[in-house]
Amino acid sequence: MQREICFEFMYSNGGKFLKANATLNELCDNNAPNDYMYEKALENYEDYQGIENFDLVAKRQLSEYKDKKDNDIIEGDIVVLNETKDNCYEENQQIVFMDGAFYVGVANGSFVELLSEVRYFWHRRKKYNGIEVIGNIYETPELLKSHD
Repeated sequence: MQREICFEFMYSNGGKFLKANATLNELCDNNAPNDYMYEKALENYEDYQGIENFDLVAKRQLSEYKDKKDNDIIEGDIVVLNETKDNCYEENQQIVFMDGAFYVGVANGSFVELLSEVRYFWHRRKKYNGIEVIGNIYETPELLKSHD
């Protein structure tokens, strides 16, 4: 079974963010996918004023995984890995997509592990999921600092 590849486009005016999701097929069916996604984002946020001042800041790929609160886990998300063996994760982690796979790692790249293996760790411990999305590198980059 193949998963459907989806993307989130993020737009910002320097303070606020607009977001819209689409499948790869949906993007390929449009001659101007950036314009299509901007219009789709506008539909989600009709109450924003000065909407024309938003610029594309990121195209993020969605993983096939959800966090413990049922949020999509997306490239560029900042996550907390809860209830880990020996508390081996001392810092918030970033979701990265490289070499065709999603990884969990710290900002300086000193620790990287496949997201699927991190999820397997909790499955083996009879816990559904210990991953929690707490932000992303675009809206809340300060969360990549160590938590106290």
